[in-house]
Amino acid sequence: ASASATPNVTATLVAELIAAATDPLTETAEVMLTPTLQFTSLSVTGCFLDVTSGGANVRRYPGNTFEVLYSLRSTDRVVPILGYAVTSYNVIYYLIVFENEYGWISSGLGNTSLTGTCERNTDLPFIEVDLPE
Repeated sequence: ASASATPNVTATLVAELIAAATDPLTETAEVMLTPTLQFTSLSVTGCFLDVTSGGANVRRYPGNTFEVLYSLRSTDRVVPILGYAVTSYNVIYYLIVFENEYGWISSGLGNTSLTGTCERNTDLPFIEVDLPE
């Protein structure tokens, strides 16, 4: 079976500038950088991730500083991997889909295993993500 809903191969960085004038000569500005994903259609790769024990955090974006969407448990079914990204710290994150929600999971977890055809850049597409540092 093939699925066809995955994020775009690029993510864009959106900057919101919030400025508040505290007096006529001084302005205070705060910049919040938020990565956003645009969704297009990519195919299931044939690579799957299984949590072998305990749980593993699935995050909104690749990197351990981003919001945890949910914890994938060893009792959950094996989930398809749609691609991978590399953070600025050279950590590989896999893009997965579980119960129709996309998320990112670190490749360096000791309680996960890969099954299927999972060779990077051959079977798994590279997903370029521009994120704030």
